[in-house]
Amino acid sequence: MSYSSELHTPLDQPGRLLVVSPHFDDGVFGAGGLLGGRPGSRLLTVFGAAPKDAELCTDWDRRSGFANSVEAVAARRAEDEQAARALGAEVEWLDFLDSQYGAPPHADVIAAALARVIDAGDFTIVAFPLGLFHSDHELVREACLTILDGWPDIAWLGYEDALYRRIAGVVQAALAEFATRGLVATPVWPQPAGAAEAKQIAVGAYESQLVAFDPAALPDLGAPERYWLITPGADDE
Repeated sequence: MSYSSELHTPLDQPGRLLVVSPHFDDGVFGAGGLLGGRPGSRLLTVFGAAPKDAELCTDWDRRSGFANSVEAVAARRAEDEQAARALGAEVEWLDFLDSQYGAPPHADVIAAALARVIDAGDFTIVAFPLGLFHSDHELVREACLTILDGWPDIAWLGYEDALYRRIAGVVQAALAEFATRGLVATPVWPQPAGAAEAKQIAVGAYESQLVAFDPAALPDLGAPERYWLITPGADDE
């Protein structure tokens, strides 16, 4: 077996960053510090579409203070734009519905849409959720893993899904899943210096969501971000 003491530091490499976010807040909650340290990056929300039924109002949207879900998506897009401005990032929303609004698309469909975004950009780092707890997060992780091999020159980073990462065993389960698929997850650090204040401002932009989450979970939004470099496994030498 060969061993290298070289520290993996893809967070330090130049180039543009793409943060893949399942919902309008997840990318900032989990990787806002990384975004804030790389102005000009892109924040891409996968489930960014609005439902067509103007009468629909889910329990979550009601708890967030909205009269219906169409109003909720419009307001959450505005929050997303405000958060991105605080981090010096641009936003993009894919046309897929959040699972609370209907049947989710297949991971391959999401993967194809993500591939088009990557093809059209000049990204050197793609950060995606580890896919903890929430089915939408798991679906986005699956879509990213589907296309990872297509861009070997990109550093693919799994970020720990803020709030959910505190649930016992979920990070461990995600890392075990990578291993069963022949992928290696290597921790990388540090969070870029000076980005904490910008992230705090960006997190505050998601007012509708902060009132709906369990207050006991919110301190996790101020905890250090953690990333895992995801690479194909290699035979021992």
